[in-house]
Amino acid sequence: MQREVIGAAWLKIDGAHVYVQRRAVDRYGWSLVTWKAPEGIFASRVLGIIITLQMAMMALVYLVGRERWIHDNVQLEKRLELEELARNLDFRAATDPLTGLYNRRKFNRELATEILRAQRYKTPLSLVLYDVDHFKHINDSLGHQAGDKVLTALSRFVSAHIRNSDVLARWGGEEFVILTPACNGPVACQLAGNLKDAIAALAIGEAGTVTCSFGVAQYEDGDTAETLIARADEALYRAKINGRNRVELAPPATVAAPDLQPAL
Repeated sequence: MQREVIGAAWLKIDGAHVYVQRRAVDRYGWSLVTWKAPEGIFASRVLGIIITLQMAMMALVYLVGRERWIHDNVQLEKRLELEELARNLDFRAATDPLTGLYNRRKFNRELATEILRAQRYKTPLSLVLYDVDHFKHINDSLGHQAGDKVLTALSRFVSAHIRNSDVLARWGGEEFVILTPACNGPVACQLAGNLKDAIAALAIGEAGTVTCSFGVAQYEDGDTAETLIARADEALYRAKINGRNRVELAPPATVAAPDLQPAL
């Protein structure tokens, strides 16, 4: 050897560069010296580099995949949040905040759709307009909170006693409206009569029993949403002046309604 080996070093042996290692084997000063041809070291290093590159590529693929997964999940969550927000906004725009029923805006859209369907398929369509009798007296004597309880309780009760195909909405104040597809006037009157009797037998908190008056109008050729509602409103007015807690059917549009005056 050209020089003493301490630990490990590259040396030239028989004209070839080798990697030499030295370590003590006992307490008498003997040493064991080993050397390794550079070809083996080179192969080991190449294998180590290959393994390192493979691990690096796997780590890179994992990180890229994870980043993509996180990105997709974030985008999905944002999309779901936006969809939920849109549903909430649409629900609020179509719903009466007190009763949870459709509001007038939503009902008008449903009415327009059903009128087009009735015109196209020549199917009957009726509209029931009703309100709570002496509702002002409930508010004045028991307070507006009691009045609100009456409206919410009636809304739940009527919702449970109409068909799934019927459309119930709060028309305004203590007035409500029911759209009854595939029902002519007499059938809608029977529905209104059943509701009238069921409501009169219902006790609602401190307000006790309440009654409702109903006006019914059947859609006819030439009717618009406005004229159909107006005829139902006229029938409701007749129910009021004829004693309340009753059902009145609007006459056909071609027949003039009698000029009724309140009974003295």
